[in-house]
Amino acid sequence: ENKIEHTNKEIFVKDEQSILQLLDEGNKQLAPKSSSSTVFQIIIESQDEAIEDEPVRLSYLNLVEINDWKRLLTKNKKRNCRNKSFECLKLAFDALSDGKPFENCSESKLTILLESTCMGNANIAIICNIVPTVLDQTYNSL
Repeated sequence: ENKIEHTNKEIFVKDEQSILQLLDEGNKQLAPKSSSSTVFQIIIESQDEAIEDEPVRLSYLNLVEINDWKRLLTKNKKRNCRNKSFECLKLAFDALSDGKPFENCSESKLTILLESTCMGNANIAIICNIVPTVLDQTYNSL
């Protein structure tokens, strides 16, 4: 059974160690061999204090861990459906790969959360784990 847990919290941190501790706590909440996915969003506020009345610049860093991507995009025969969030995210990646914004961000919770990224208003880096012992999963990730 799919169990979805929303544990959105806003926590103010001032150093790298605090961020790493929060990331570690989140990872401990995942069950072993879980197919859960995790979104860890860091909002960085910066301002040039030397300039009076300088506006605060917001930068968003979204760390998204998607486990078992292929299974999530494969039709579930029992329910005759696919995972809508991941299908929408795949469509967003396809659009961005073609140099176009993804216009349907309101279609899923994941694309709503990553809206600025999906609309093409952000720099994106995708990191894939390459593991020789699980070539099939590595190939699907790529």
